[in-house]
Amino acid sequence: MGRIVLSWRVHPGSWLQSDGHVGFSLNPHRYSSYTGVDLSELAIERAIEAHRRAGRTGKNSFVVHDIFTYVPTRMMDVILFKDSIYYGTNSTILSCLNRLCAILTDKGVFIVHMDNIQRHQRVSNLIYKHFSVLEENNALEETGILMIFR
Repeated sequence: MGRIVLSWRVHPGSWLQSDGHVGFSLNPHRYSSYTGVDLSELAIERAIEAHRRAGRTGKNSFVVHDIFTYVPTRMMDVILFKDSIYYGTNSTILSCLNRLCAILTDKGVFIVHMDNIQRHQRVSNLIYKHFSVLEENNALEETGILMIFR
């Protein structure tokens, strides 16, 4: 089963983690498990309720935690940072990504979405300097970017 993914390429059996509520927009037949992480207890409560109403409680779980220090309890195929990673300092981001590399499966990837690449160029530069970028797509939004890397 292939595991290098974008949301439209996620395969059954994939394990996903993100910093928000992406699990709600994923096709539930295309992944095995999703863990959303957020600092906001209210955001997590709302996500849990929305996913409960959608019948996804068996697949999706949520944790109130700082994404920069959270350690998943299993290996992950995808770790997605959606408009959050740039809140860290360069050293915090690098430390987080290096720590999470040990949590990625053999073909696992990081996906980073940033809403404004000009504003967050330092993060893009950091990723290019320290990781292998597999794909970059800035056509999703006029100024946004999606980076896939290991």
